[in-house]
Amino acid sequence: MVTPGGNEAEAFAHLERFRVRTLLEMMAERDLNLYARLPDSLRNEHDSLEAEHKALWAKITRGQKKNNSELESLRQSLKEIQAKRETLNQKVRANRPELFKVNYPEAVEPQVLAASLDQQTALLAYSVTPRAAHLFIIRGQGGLQVVDLETSVKDLAEEVDGLLATLPRGEKDGKVFVQNLDFQKRQWQTLAKKLYRLLIEPAMPYLEGVNRLVIAPDGPLHKIPFATLYGTALEGREGYLVEAFI
Repeated sequence: MVTPGGNEAEAFAHLERFRVRTLLEMMAERDLNLYARLPDSLRNEHDSLEAEHKALWAKITRGQKKNNSELESLRQSLKEIQAKRETLNQKVRANRPELFKVNYPEAVEPQVLAASLDQQTALLAYSVTPRAAHLFIIRGQGGLQVVDLETSVKDLAEEVDGLLATLPRGEKDGKVFVQNLDFQKRQWQTLAKKLYRLLIEPAMPYLEGVNRLVIAPDGPLHKIPFATLYGTALEGREGYLVEAFI
């Protein structure tokens, strides 16, 4: 993820495409094959194309010993298979549109997201890379704002792990659960405040009139219990994030 550099919409679209690819990889890892629910003809066509694609790709990756003309021929065959896959996708879209949307989710444009939010709701979408972190803020009818966060994936991972390590835990009926937080405990409060200042405060200038947050985390932020971050809300009162926003 590169720094937006003035093209916020393109940067957000890049982030959304990455999220889509991640979702598809997770589906593949769980062997969630929705093509199994298609008619036999479409399913067989899909399986055949996937087998051809896999075989050709294996030949290309082992192509160090092949000459340029042979490799070019393999690449051309790969393009032809890709064209056939696109044609098959159109058949799937026409036959089972609900399955197509799940198998091939599309990245949502920021203006579409903004139109789907009411004026009291804001989306906070985080992008965390080894070198930088960004916060995308989308409000209903409020456009897209991007804020550079002064951190990286390594620093955030350390902060998040430190926060989680201070969570008081207990056991009840054989299940681990999180007990009521005692924010008087200095260690927890210090870390919760630090992450609040890092992740939430940069968005505050754009959240006037907002009472509901939709948070899309990234990387180590998936582990954060955002509701328990502690800091100063727009009204100047200190408290947990869940106390300031729904």
